[in-house]
Amino acid sequence: MEFYFYDNGWLPRFIYELWMARLVGLYRKYPAAVPGQLKHLNDYSMNSDDIVDFFSGLHELAISEFAAEGERYAAVRSYVRSRELYTSRASVL
Repeated sequence: MEFYFYDNGWLPRFIYELWMARLVGLYRKYPAAVPGQLKHLNDYSMNSDDIVDFFSGLHELAISEFAAEGERYAAVRSYVRSRELYTSRASVL
């Protein structure tokens, strides 16, 4: 649901960035949960191509090697901001 709110510009970017950074941390801690989440998103999301692609990208960030966690979180922030390219309504807050 957060993706939908963010995608429609109803949620400030900084909040969504924090949530997605936390989610990447959970992906790292519980990697076995990722396939089930992606399947659920694919099965039940009305904009499944965008949302599955987005969360797959977050998973890639979770499994990538970074010298420090701060670098990973900076990459998450950058990734979230780059996803604004497919929505003209994205929040700039």
